[in-house]
Amino acid sequence: MNLEDGKSVRLAGRWPKVLQELRPDLEIIEAGLNGRTTVYDDPSTPDYCVNGRKHLGPILHMHKPICYIIIGLGCNDLKLRFGLTASIIVNNIIALIRDVQKNDNIGDPQVLVLPPAVPVKTPKSEDWNFGFTEGDKIIKLLRTRVQEVNAVLVDITAPVGDDGVHFTDQAHTMIAEKINKYLDDVVPVDV
Repeated sequence: MNLEDGKSVRLAGRWPKVLQELRPDLEIIEAGLNGRTTVYDDPSTPDYCVNGRKHLGPILHMHKPICYIIIGLGCNDLKLRFGLTASIIVNNIIALIRDVQKNDNIGDPQVLVLPPAVPVKTPKSEDWNFGFTEGDKIIKLLRTRVQEVNAVLVDITAPVGDDGVHFTDQAHTMIAEKINKYLDDVVPVDV
């Protein structure tokens, strides 16, 4: 989301693009989709599927072998129409991690989890039907739950912009730098 003019665009400054600049030794593949949920179909998007679980298998097979996968879902699950608690959303994220781990013909990827943006109340976020009571609970639950399934939490609460939902340009940079720091510890860049 371009916060200057409110139009949705593919920004060069999105965290996967920034991470690719930081890690030219790796191929960073972005598979984001507006409105994607963890495991739910959304009746407000009848023209296309936003169910992350339904997309996960095809995405994994399209890009195999995979060394790392970063799951960054959960924000759209906070829409009031789903009526979900933070605990349910975290359970859904854990289910996605397990789906990756049981898929034995994609390599043996390390799963990293990027906590969802925490929506704040703005006219736009209210118009998009987001709830504001569960978002900040998700990262707290993820801190213990991802360890149970041998995944890594990208432990960051990144700021959202004027629309109350999408990460700011600064947040995208923060996220890329945090992921790169983890990768530097396990796969140093060849210089």
